[in-house]
Amino acid sequence: MRRVLRGAAALFAVLGAACATAPRAAEPPPNILLITADSLRADRIDWSGGRTPALAALARKGTRFTRAYTVTPWTAPALVSIFTGLYPPTHGVENRDDRAPKTLPTLPRLLGARGFTLRNYGFFTAVSYYRNLGLPEQAVTGAEVVGAEALAEWLPSAPEPFFAWIHFVEPHLPYGAGGYEAAEAKVKGSSGLERAQVSATVPLGAGYAFAPGDREKLLALYDADVERMDAEIGRVLAALAKRSPGSRTLVCFTADHGEELLDHGWVGHASTSGEAKLAEEVLHIPLVLAGPGVPAGGVTAALAQNVDVTPSLLDLAGVPRPKSMQGVSLVKALAGGSPRKRLFFSTSVGGHLTPEARRAERLVGAGDGVLLHTERLGAPRKESDPVAPALAGDLAKWSREQARARLRFLEAYGGAARPSADLVSSYAESLAVAVPVDGAQLSFKEAEGTIRLTWSGSNGSSGSSHAETPFWVEYEVGSGLLSAKGAFAVEETSIGFGPFPVAFWNDLAQYRPFRFRILDPAAKTRSAWRAFGLERAEAAKP
Repeated sequence: MRRVLRGAAALFAVLGAACATAPRAAEPPPNILLITADSLRADRIDWSGGRTPALAALARKGTRFTRAYTVTPWTAPALVSIFTGLYPPTHGVENRDDRAPKTLPTLPRLLGARGFTLRNYGFFTAVSYYRNLGLPEQAVTGAEVVGAEALAEWLPSAPEPFFAWIHFVEPHLPYGAGGYEAAEAKVKGSSGLERAQVSATVPLGAGYAFAPGDREKLLALYDADVERMDAEIGRVLAALAKRSPGSRTLVCFTADHGEELLDHGWVGHASTSGEAKLAEEVLHIPLVLAGPGVPAGGVTAALAQNVDVTPSLLDLAGVPRPKSMQGVSLVKALAGGSPRKRLFFSTSVGGHLTPEARRAERLVGAGDGVLLHTERLGAPRKESDPVAPALAGDLAKWSREQARARLRFLEAYGGAARPSADLVSSYAESLAVAVPVDGAQLSFKEAEGTIRLTWSGSNGSSGSSHAETPFWVEYEVGSGLLSAKGAFAVEETSIGFGPFPVAFWNDLAQYRPFRFRILDPAAKTRSAWRAFGLERAEAAKP
C-alpha cells in the first residue's frame, strides 16, 4: 500500500497544482461576505422568519440548501475545509494544534491576489489551526463579542472588491450565555444542565449527569442564543444594505458543524464532549447563498457540504479555482442540478480533546442525505455499520483517494516536520524563555485575559524567525480527564492566545499546571520546561 501511495504522489504532484479556469467575469468581481456560525444545527432556524427574521430574509434574497452538511463535527478542521475546499484528511488539520502550510491556496489568499481587500472578524484566528489560511489579523480584538458591530461600521464604505469573514459563536456552549460569557447558571437543575450553562466543555465521563426534562430546557437556552445571533446578523446585513446602489455582494451563510442537545444522551460536539459522533444533529448545517448569480427565493434539496463553499464562491465571482480543490461548485445546483452525489465525513475521536494515545484513530462516514455508513478506524477492533453496503464501498474508495491526495498535498506544499524525540534530546538546553517566568500564576486582570509566550531565537533576539524551520512549542496541560499534550509550529518568537472572556478563562484555569518548552530546530537548541497556572477570576456580574 505504501508503495502504491508513493507512486501516486509522484504521478499526481503536477496535476494537483494545476488550476481550472472559471468563466471570466464580464464585469468587476462582486464583493464576498462569508458568515459562519459555530455549533449551529439546521433544525433550530425558523426559516418562516418568526424567531430568526434576519436569516429568513437572507434566504428569501437567495437560495437555501436544505440538505447541507459539515465534513467534520468540530470547528478547526471544518473552518479549514471551508477556506481551502479540501477534506480534513487531505489538508491535515485533524488533531489539536495541526496547521495547514503557508503556501496552500485558500479563499482569502486567492482573492487577495486578485486585489480584494481582506477583513477578518473571525474568532481565535491567532491559533495555529488558522494562522496559514491567508487571513489578515483580526480587525478588532475580542471579535467574538464586538465583531458584528465593527463589521457593520466598516461595510457601508468598504472599498470594492472586498472579502470579509465573521464567525459567530453564540450557539456554542455555554448555552444561554451568548458566546462564552456566563457568570452562573440561569436555570438550576442537574449537574449536566448547570455545567452546560457556564462552561465551554461538558466532557463525557467527567461525572456530569442530566435529568428528565433537561432537553426542553437546553433547547430553550440554545434557541435564545440562536435568536441573539440572528439579531447580530441582522445588524450586519442592514449595514450591507446601506452601500451604494451599484454595489454587488455575494453573501454566504453556513456553519462549521451542528450540535447535539441530548438527542443521543449528551450535549455538544467532538471538542466539547470529548467524543465525536457522526449523527444528523451534529452534521446537518444551514447553507444560504445570496447575491449576484444566485436565484432569489430558491430552495434546493441538492446535497452540499461546507467544503463546497470556496469552490462555489470562486465560481460565482469568476475567479479561477485550483483543480486540487475537492469540494464541488454548487452553481449547477442553483439551476436545478445535483453536482454532489455523496457526503463524506472524517474526525478525530474527540476533536481537540482527543488523548495523545488515540490521535491516529478516526471516525469516518459516507452518506447520501438519507442513509449513513460509519466506520471507526485505527481502533483495536474495527467497527462498522453494515446497514448501507453501497455507501461502504464509496467510503473505502474515498478513503483511498484521501490518502493519495494527502501525499500530493505534502509534495506540493511541503511543511516542516516536528523534530523526533531522539533529535530533541540532543539539543542544547540554552534557548531562553522571557514570558511567562517559571511558576507564574497569571491573573485575568493583569494578563488582560490573554496567555502570552515569548522567547529568544537562534540569533539571541526575540525578532528572529525561521520560514523553513519554524520553532515548535511542546506543551503538557493538566492531569486525568482535564489534560492535554501536543506540539505546534510557530514562525515567530512569540504567540498569544486570547483575549478570553472571564468564563472561558476560568474554564481554562481548571487545567493545572500548564507546562511548555520551545524547540529551535535551526539552532538545535531547546528551552527548559516552564510551568505556569491561571488564577480564577471573579465571575463577571450579569
